[in-house]
Amino acid sequence: MSITYRDYPNLGWDIVKNIYFSDKFSLYSVAIFVGAWVTMGNLWSIIFSFHPITINKHIEILYLIIYLMIAISVVVALAKEFQSIRGKFKYIILFEILLFSTFVIAPPRTGDAMRVWLAKVYDVWMNNEKIIRPYFHYNTPDAFALFHLPLIDFMDGQIFKLSIFLSLCCFLILFIKTCRIYCGNEFIILALMLFLFNPLIILGSTVIISDMPVILAVSGIVYSMVLFKQGMEKEGLFFLVLFLAFGLNIKYNMLMFIPAVIFWVITELRFSKITIRLVLCLLPLIGLAIYPYLMNYINIGNPVWPALTQYFSAYNPFWDEMANRFYHEYLGGDRNFINLISSLWGLLIVPHYLNPLTMILIFFVFKKYRYVNYMPAVIVVSYIIILWLMMPKFSEGEKTRYILYLFPVMIPFGMSYVHDLIVKNSKYLKKKYIKYCVLFTVSIYFPFTVVYSYDAIKYLITYDKESWHRATWYYEDYEWINKNIELNNESVILVIASSQQTYYLRKKYINGDSLSAYIDWEKITKKNSFISLVN
Repeated sequence: MSITYRDYPNLGWDIVKNIYFSDKFSLYSVAIFVGAWVTMGNLWSIIFSFHPITINKHIEILYLIIYLMIAISVVVALAKEFQSIRGKFKYIILFEILLFSTFVIAPPRTGDAMRVWLAKVYDVWMNNEKIIRPYFHYNTPDAFALFHLPLIDFMDGQIFKLSIFLSLCCFLILFIKTCRIYCGNEFIILALMLFLFNPLIILGSTVIISDMPVILAVSGIVYSMVLFKQGMEKEGLFFLVLFLAFGLNIKYNMLMFIPAVIFWVITELRFSKITIRLVLCLLPLIGLAIYPYLMNYINIGNPVWPALTQYFSAYNPFWDEMANRFYHEYLGGDRNFINLISSLWGLLIVPHYLNPLTMILIFFVFKKYRYVNYMPAVIVVSYIIILWLMMPKFSEGEKTRYILYLFPVMIPFGMSYVHDLIVKNSKYLKKKYIKYCVLFTVSIYFPFTVVYSYDAIKYLITYDKESWHRATWYYEDYEWINKNIELNNESVILVIASSQQTYYLRKKYINGDSLSAYIDWEKITKKNSFISLVN
C-alpha cells in the first residue's frame, strides 16, 4: 500500500495524536523543559565566560519559537493530567492556577528579580561578557538566570516569569502522578489544595524567585525513586540525574539533598550492565551539574561562595570577610536542640507563611511505603538536620520558605498515610472529615489569593505601567538616569542603595551596597577614604 500526498496531512495529525495520547507525553514534556533549562542556561554561561558573542534577532526569534513550543507542550501536558482527576473541587484548583498565570504578563517588580536574577542576566547582556563580581547572588549557578539571556530584551522579563509558572506546571504534573500511585482520586484533589493554598507557594509561583524550580527538582528526584521501584530502572535513573543536575544549577540548597540521594543509591540502586551504560550516557548531564561549582572554584577559590567560607578560602580575603558578616547577621544562631525544636514548632504557627494543615503532614512521612520504603523519612530528617546546621532558626521570617522544598515529599506521602489510615479505620474515620478540614483552610487562603492577584489582573486589563510600578523600588530614579545621563566608554555608575534592585537601570554600573564586596563600609570615615576605597 502506497502513501500519496493526500495522506500526509492525516499522517501528521496521527503522529500528533499518538504523541499526545502516549502515557509518557507528560513526562517527556517535563523532561524536555528541565533539560533545555539546565543545558541552554549553562551553554550561555560557557559562551559568555570564554568568548563573547552578539545575539542577533534571528537567534532571539528562533530561541523564542522553541521556548514557546516547549511551554505549550507543558501546559497541554498539565491539562491532560487534570482530565484524569474527577470531582468538582478540581475547578477551584484550576481557578487558582489561572490566577497565578495572570502574573506572567505583568512586568517584574519584586526584590530578588530586579536585584539578582534579571539584573544578572542584563549585566551579561549589556557587557557582552560574564564578569566575576563579588555580589552574593551573582556567584550562584548561572543556569537559573542565563537560560533567559537571548530573550532578556523581549518584553520586560516576562519570559523569566513564564519559566517560573511552567516550573509550577511541571511540578503539578509529577505531583499528580505521584499522588495517583498512593492515594485515591479525592485525596489527589486534597493534596493539590494543601500545596497550592500556602502563602509562600502563592508567592513562589508568581514572582521570579528560585523556590519553585527547586521544588520541581525535588519532586523529580522523588518521582525517579517511584519509577525505579516500579521496575522502570532506566527512566528512574535518567530522571534522578536530570533533576539532580537541574536542581544543582538552580540553588546551593539542592546540595542539602545529596546525602539522602547518596543513601538511596547505596541501599537501593543495583548496578547492572545496562545501568552502567546508562550512567555513561548521562555523563554530559553530570558534567553540567558540576560545571558551576568548578567555575566558582577556579574564579573565586570557593565552589559555593559565599557559603562555607570556613572550609574554602576565596582568593580575595575581603570577599570572605563580607560573606561572614552577612552569615552571622542573617543565618547565625546557636546550633542547639532547643533551637531545633523551636524552629520545628515555629513552622506550625506561621499561618501567614504556611498552611498549618500542610505542615502537620511532616509527621506522617515516618512510615515504610511499598514503593520508596523509608526514603520519605530519610529525606525529611537529613534535610532538616542540615538546614538546622546551616541556619539554626530556620522558621524565622523569610527563612521559613526553605521548608517548601520538602513539600514534594511531605504532601503525597503524608496524604497517603492519611488515606491508608481512613481505609483501615473506616468505621471511625471518614473521608468527609478530612475534606472538610482541607476546605476550611482553603476558604481562608483563597480570598488571600484573589486579593493578592488584584494588581496583576488590573494590569492585564489596563496595561498601566505607571500604576503597576508604583510598588517598584527606584523605578522612577532609574528611568530618569536612563534618559538623562550619558556615560563614556570608561565610566560606570556606582549604585549605593538598600536592596538596589538595578534591573531597570540601563547603564553600566557596579553595586556598592552592603551585600557587595566592592566597598568595605566599616573602613569609611571621611570623604577621602571613600574615594580611595571606591577606586
